[in-house]
Amino acid sequence: MKEEPMTEPSFACLQCGKTFSFHRHDKIDTGKDPSMKEKVRNGEAFAVTCPSCGWHTHMDYSFLYREEESHTLIYYANTKEIYESAYRYMTGRTGPGWESIRGWIRRVVTSREDLLEKLLILDGGLDDRIIEIMKGLAFVSMKQHQPDAGADTVLFDEGSDGNHYFRFSKDGRVEAAYAFERPMYEKIKNGLAPLLPKLSGEEVVINSQWAAGTMKRIQSL
Repeated sequence: MKEEPMTEPSFACLQCGKTFSFHRHDKIDTGKDPSMKEKVRNGEAFAVTCPSCGWHTHMDYSFLYREEESHTLIYYANTKEIYESAYRYMTGRTGPGWESIRGWIRRVVTSREDLLEKLLILDGGLDDRIIEIMKGLAFVSMKQHQPDAGADTVLFDEGSDGNHYFRFSKDGRVEAAYAFERPMYEKIKNGLAPLLPKLSGEEVVINSQWAAGTMKRIQSL
């Protein structure tokens, strides 16, 4: 997937109706622009302001995030077509130069929330495969201890105190929260170390579905 130049599409302001252009980042390389690392995380990279009325919003579009220092590539795909293209590229099924990133962490996500979660895991020096398995275990535990809880989503998050936890929610409403236990993480990681390469292989979509399938495979071993 060759590097695309930054484009400047136009957008009709939802407040005043006037059209203005904005910078669109199709490929974000923090090695070339270190400031983009934080701007992606706080949303500034996607912020736009109407020059006519001052209306402010954040644009949503697909892009490739490249972080040289951690050897990480994350593709955020917000359409099915782009997702399929990104998946083929990230698994080496198409596109020149993919051999150079075969040993990198390569992920494809379909929501900004998932993207931010991957970056939080990356910043914490954690393995997202282990985190996804822990999320699955935490979800099972939550259902056992709080069977009436309506949560259907669990995310790895960070509190205002800097501590990590698992956040359970439904329709954007938080139903429960469990503390992230580093000793348990290390225990699971060490226990699965010999199996992880085989369990994950070249898979670039590491999510709850992957974790559920992986836990079934582990139980059958």
